[in-house]
Amino acid sequence: FLYGSGFLAFFALVVLGVYFLFVRSAPNCSDKRQNQNEEGIDCGGVCVKDCLVDTLRPVAISGTPEFFTLPGGRASALVGIQNPNLSHGAKNFLYRVAFTGENRKVIVENSGETFIYPGEFKYLFFPDAQTGASAARGAELSVNEITWARAEVFHKPQISVQNHRTLTVEHTVRVEGTVISQDTITLPAVRVLAVLYDAKFGLPVGASETVLDDVAPGESRQFTILHPQIGEGNQLLDVNATKIFVSAYRP
Repeated sequence: FLYGSGFLAFFALVVLGVYFLFVRSAPNCSDKRQNQNEEGIDCGGVCVKDCLVDTLRPVAISGTPEFFTLPGGRASALVGIQNPNLSHGAKNFLYRVAFTGENRKVIVENSGETFIYPGEFKYLFFPDAQTGASAARGAELSVNEITWARAEVFHKPQISVQNHRTLTVEHTVRVEGTVISQDTITLPAVRVLAVLYDAKFGLPVGASETVLDDVAPGESRQFTILHPQIGEGNQLLDVNATKIFVSAYRP
């Protein structure tokens, strides 16, 4: 009996050794176990995946989308989006904005790729939102393939705007100003968006943007943004109400 029990114990140890040596794989970041120095199951520590990613709230539309009629039957659109997460930004994501009419019927869709910093509000601007967008009343946003990054490694660049002014020149609105970079690296593309407002109700009546390439640390760069006239002879425009929004990806 003792001999048999010893043999069974020895056999069990051999089988267990074979399992751990040859069958069971080494700890890794997809074994559905918290091991190595992971902070959670298959996340944190040596694993690339951030344990907090699954708890983050989605990037979503903020406020009411604005639609502006342009000459030639065209239309532009301005859609505000918000990242509600203060701990993480999205270094890259794909988006699709569906402009909708009555009964939320989709009129036209626009897609693209962008980024958003922790806690940031920013505009998606569509300078030519395709035929039919002028009849839109709302917008729906879908986001895919989002790459999250912690706030300590992905934060807004240090840029500002000074001395901007809005001028009316014949049949054109002209917005001028200076972008100043206080950042420590060259910014590959700085987007400068001008939103125009009417003089009577203070509502947005138009938007246009320009892109400044390779803005160096400490550089001051002038910009000019053009927009077709607002109303007959720009009479509806409040030239003192223009707002400037600056956005740049910090690699």
